[in-house]
Amino acid sequence: MWKDTTSYSRDDKERNPTTFTTTTNTVKITVTCGHINHRGVWVMHAHPFGINTKELKAKTLEDAKAEAIGIVKAKAAKIVSDLDAISP
Repeated sequence: MWKDTTSYSRDDKERNPTTFTTTTNTVKITVTCGHINHRGVWVMHAHPFGINTKELKAKTLEDAKAEAIGIVKAKAAKIVSDLDAISP
């Protein structure tokens, strides 16, 4: 489940969500188009994968969510592959 995690200033009269986060017991993924250095472009962060402010190709929120999950899944698969390669 994705939650609106947008930081709103106290004097914001119109609340326009720009940041969404989903978490599990081990993974936290955030997508935002409100990043201070990347306004209007979807970027992602993923913990514990060391993905921080990675620009996405997505143009919509739903595409950004899907792309971010795909990137995390690929990173996790690579980790499993690397571990399989060193298994006795």
